[in-house]
Amino acid sequence: MIRAGLKAAVLGSPIGHSLSPFIHNTAYSLLDIEGMYSAIEVKSGELEPFLKSAEVEDFRGFSVTMPLKEEAAFLASNLDLNAALTSSVNTLIRSESGWQGFNTDVTGIRTLINELGFLSERKGTVAILGAGGTARAALAAVSDFANRKVFRRSLARDEALRKIDSEVQIIDWNAVHSSMECDLLISTVPAEASDFSLANWHIGSVIDAIYSPWPPPITKYCLQNRIPLASGLDLLLAQAMDQIRLMTEVDFNATDLRKEIGLSLSKAHGIPQGK
Repeated sequence: MIRAGLKAAVLGSPIGHSLSPFIHNTAYSLLDIEGMYSAIEVKSGELEPFLKSAEVEDFRGFSVTMPLKEEAAFLASNLDLNAALTSSVNTLIRSESGWQGFNTDVTGIRTLINELGFLSERKGTVAILGAGGTARAALAAVSDFANRKVFRRSLARDEALRKIDSEVQIIDWNAVHSSMECDLLISTVPAEASDFSLANWHIGSVIDAIYSPWPPPITKYCLQNRIPLASGLDLLLAQAMDQIRLMTEVDFNATDLRKEIGLSLSKAHGIPQGK
C-alpha cells in the first residue's frame, strides 16, 4: 500500500487550467497520504520521449488529458478492457512490465448516468457530440441505451466508433444544428465548438465534459433552462476516483470523497456544486 512519497501528475497541453492537481492533492490530504500531484505540459508527439526520460523515474502514475489519450493507448504495455475498447487512455500506472493503461472516463461517465436517473431503465436515445477519446468513453458507457447517435466532424474516427458499437448511428457535424430529441446529451467538444443554439433540441438530461472556461456554453444553457446537468467538473471528480485508487492503492468511499473535494473546490475557486 502506497502511503508515503507518492508522486503523480496530469499530462497534457494546454495544462495550466487543469483542476486535477487541486482534486488529487485534496484527496491525499483527506486520505492522510503523503504525496504530491502536479501538472506537466506535454504536447502531442512528446509523450513517448517524456515517458522514457529520467524525469519520470519517481512517478507512480499519470493522468492523461488532451491531446495525449490516443498516444497513451498506443504506448502502454497493457490496457484494461475500457482502454482497449476505446483505444484511449486517461490513466498510466507504472508496473514492472511498463506503463499500464486505464480508461476511468468510462466508469466516471457511468457514475454520472446513474446519478442522473438512468440506473434501471436505459431504453431512450443518447446523443454524443464529438468522436475523440472522451466521446468514445461515453459511447462505451451508454451501450445499453436503445438508440445511440454520435455527431462528428471527421470520418477518420468512424472505424474506432464502430469498434465500440457496431450499431451506433454516426451523423455528420453539419446536422448538429437541426432539431432533435434525446433523453441524454453527452457533449465532449470544446467550448468554441459547442457555442450553438440548443433551442430546437428537446433534451432530457445533459453531461457536459467541458469545464474551462467556466461555464461552457452548453452548461450555461442547461443552468439557465433548468435542464438536469452533470458538468465537466462533475465528470472530472467522478473519473478521478478510480485514478486515485489506482495511484494510491487505498480503498475509500468514493461518494463521500467526491462530496468533500467538491466542497473544497467550490470554496477555493467559487465554482457552484451540484447537477
